[in-house]
Amino acid sequence: MDASVSNSSHDETSTSTSAAVGAVHKVTPTPTKISSLQHLNNLLPNLSSTLQERIVHCPWKCHVSTALQSFVLYLPTVNLRMEHNPSFALACSLANAWHVPVIVLAVVGCQTRSGMSQLQQQKKERLDATVMTARRLAFTMEALQECCSLWSNHGAAVFVRVHGNSSSRAMEHLSLAVKASAVVLDEAFVRPYSSLVEQVEGACRNASRVCYRVDGSTTVPPCSILKRCVDSESGKYVYSGIPDRAWKWNKMTQGGRERHLDAALCSEFDAPTLLCPVNVSSRKSLFEANLLHRYLPSSWVMDTDEVVSKPLLCSDLNEIPCFKKWAVNFCGDDKDSPHPCKHTTGNYSSGMSRWSQWLDRGGLKDYARTRNDPKKPHSPSRMSCYLNLGIVSIFRLISDMDKIGEADKNHCSGIEKYKEEILKWREYSYAHTLCRNDYDKISCLPGWARRYLSSNKAEYCIYDYTINEMIGGCTGDDTWDAMQKYLVSTGELHNNVRMTWGKTVMHWGIAQSKDPAISLAELVYLNDRFALDGLSPPSYGGILWCYGWGDKPAKDGSISIKYASRYKCSATDFVTAEKILIEEASSRKFLDIRSMLLSRANGQRSVAVNKRRRHTSPISQRKERTLHNFFAKATR
Repeated sequence: MDASVSNSSHDETSTSTSAAVGAVHKVTPTPTKISSLQHLNNLLPNLSSTLQERIVHCPWKCHVSTALQSFVLYLPTVNLRMEHNPSFALACSLANAWHVPVIVLAVVGCQTRSGMSQLQQQKKERLDATVMTARRLAFTMEALQECCSLWSNHGAAVFVRVHGNSSSRAMEHLSLAVKASAVVLDEAFVRPYSSLVEQVEGACRNASRVCYRVDGSTTVPPCSILKRCVDSESGKYVYSGIPDRAWKWNKMTQGGRERHLDAALCSEFDAPTLLCPVNVSSRKSLFEANLLHRYLPSSWVMDTDEVVSKPLLCSDLNEIPCFKKWAVNFCGDDKDSPHPCKHTTGNYSSGMSRWSQWLDRGGLKDYARTRNDPKKPHSPSRMSCYLNLGIVSIFRLISDMDKIGEADKNHCSGIEKYKEEILKWREYSYAHTLCRNDYDKISCLPGWARRYLSSNKAEYCIYDYTINEMIGGCTGDDTWDAMQKYLVSTGELHNNVRMTWGKTVMHWGIAQSKDPAISLAELVYLNDRFALDGLSPPSYGGILWCYGWGDKPAKDGSISIKYASRYKCSATDFVTAEKILIEEASSRKFLDIRSMLLSRANGQRSVAVNKRRRHTSPISQRKERTLHNFFAKATR
């Protein structure tokens, strides 16, 4: 396949016939091996151009035969949602074209980030520790519990495989990939998610199977804008052509943004109804799903009580009452694993509830004015963790803002500033990680920043902090320590605080005459391990900005200075902000439960009773007063 061919090109065509209503396309005989682009154009000639632009076709020839039609495999990593999920939409479209079922397998494991060997040699610290902490595992599983139910209700066979230590990991995702008619993957952008994607692609390449990556993280997919070619050594796609400033990238993508937004809101990224639905929501239904038995691992369909060798089904997920407690027990080997955040639940419902509450209290209207005040922890939307894992759709947020802006011009300044961050800077970071394999290393910084970091060495060591002292907030810099403890406790850092927190570590590295690669890796480690929005392009973009990425040098060629010791808030202010964040979050949860219970109590009255205006019974009145009194005390 010519790598320069656009995803949306249709120069390779074939004839297809259609039978009665609801029938599938029957592709005319094709060669034993064809390109995945030709395969997609043959199979789905009417696929929307916006969805095609999001698809990256595998750069190898693939087997295409009616004898190979089995199922379509979707392996979600960073699009854990039903709404506006182009990956799931493509998987369902392919399955309908073949009239085969869809299998969804979410692989959740104790992955580690690669590329830390240099640090391990120079500093005997555990910087390559497991990134799937109890905090991240609980958040991910909460997201999967909700979206897996939606995928299952849509007709897909849904499984979740949670890996423990390396000795207990099963490679079912690879064995299923080589049996599938086609494999659909999220464009993951960063490790460890991209490592799983590349592993699956390697298996598909060896078996000559069709494999597609689909971008559901950005409004305008960078794969449709950047230059692309196949690397002669690795056989993988490499991208180039990213500008050196975020505003330039925003300008390059501005023209297509409205088109992709309209496509999302017109349901072009939503999955079609499956023609071959299956029900494996419970163990009993899995045993009865004869259509899948010959493809699934034998241990999955054995009628035994042993669950260790089986993946989790939707029924299993729904039987877990609290994923926060479950995750702590699951990650028992990692004694220092940060505990789950009680004030944040990682599913679509909770994410949209947080967004709606922020809009209702005027967060968007006042955003330009209050966003830089860490004393007000609810002034930013705090949606990054939901966006970065694809739990909430970026298209939904932009659509909501546009509607508000049209209805009330007083929101214009807040909307403009919020979009600058969520579109210009956020999407620039996705293009950066797609272009660079060293996206989180010193080597990806602009030349002036690398020269400054390498040439500025202190004559004597002013600071000498170990990574363990930094983790515990025991450096002696009271303000920075308070920032770090806030991160460890809440899993978040206020937008403005993260910049100072990161810049301080950068300047400490210079003062210690430390290799800048080490100080950057330490900062990345702290962020990935403790921040819920870590392990994502926007998170790396924010850290790299502290080292000069996407910025311009000062007049003397240096990186701008931001010391925590000079920050506008004291250590006490961060302790107060933490209490406000957690207490207000708990209060809102009580109010949500209160509204739900009261609505249920009121809903028990029949319409006829309400119409006749009958008096509420004394028992109902006592129940309602009890609920009001309970929540009044709980929220004081």
